[in-house]
Amino acid sequence: MTAPLLSNMAKPYLFLGYFSFETIMLAVLGIHTVICISLVALASSVVDVEMYGFTLNTTLQLVAGTWGLLGIVSIVSALVGWSQQRETPMAVYFWYLLISAVVLAVIFVYLATNNSKCYFIHEDLQTQRIGYSFLCSIVASAIFFVGLAAVAAVLFAVYTIVQVQGMIRESVREQLSERSRLLLREKQIEAARAAQRFA
Repeated sequence: MTAPLLSNMAKPYLFLGYFSFETIMLAVLGIHTVICISLVALASSVVDVEMYGFTLNTTLQLVAGTWGLLGIVSIVSALVGWSQQRETPMAVYFWYLLISAVVLAVIFVYLATNNSKCYFIHEDLQTQRIGYSFLCSIVASAIFFVGLAAVAAVLFAVYTIVQVQGMIRESVREQLSERSRLLLREKQIEAARAAQRFA
């Protein structure tokens, strides 16, 4: 897919002085595509999945798979908006990412607060030697920081989309102002020609 890059504008938009926001957006879309396809492929409507004391029933798996399918639709919408220089399709992906960030934050807060029952720790010789509550607090902290990193990554993707939307908006404004200048010049030339005819 070839899209008109926005790097020919007067003011370059670079992240860390090297990467364009469009390149970062395409990388985000690629990673997000893999995640969404995995959610759709791993969802089961028959078998419950048990992990570390938590049970993911078929309803939760189908919700995750549906959210992944909506993610694929929003990714395609973002690609269409980028290739055609339209801001509205990009807004679909923006809102999808924002809702995903809120949902991820709620899930990780739930996991971190529910770890008081120590679902993730099985009692063995190591827990007897180190201490059960110490391992529980370490696991809860790890869940919190992993969740924080996941939400920060999604919010960075939101920031990238906002930057690309701003670049598209400025590009469209420049094109409109250039067209209006050309139309005004054509009208002035026509008016001058009409004045010469009557003179």
